[in-house]
Amino acid sequence: YALICTFALGTLIFALNKITNEYSWADRLWPLLPIFYGAHFLYHQHHCTTIPFSARQIIMFSLTTIWGSRLTYNFYRKGGFSKGGEDYRW
Repeated sequence: YALICTFALGTLIFALNKITNEYSWADRLWPLLPIFYGAHFLYHQHHCTTIPFSARQIIMFSLTTIWGSRLTYNFYRKGGFSKGGEDYRW
């Protein structure tokens, strides 16, 4: 399922690149993806198996969420989400 989601995301980014002529869509989604992938794996670990959440999983997802929030805030602060915005490290 994660592979299908990754393929769909890649196709979406490619389509947005072609439609808008802006090539920084991957840069815009990059700070958010660790949070979404962490939530995806946490959800499927809990709901698709009989294994309950462990403290390690909750801690790792919390750290991933904090890290992704920090990346997203810095990218927003540097103008990465505005029209024509790119990753400021380029």
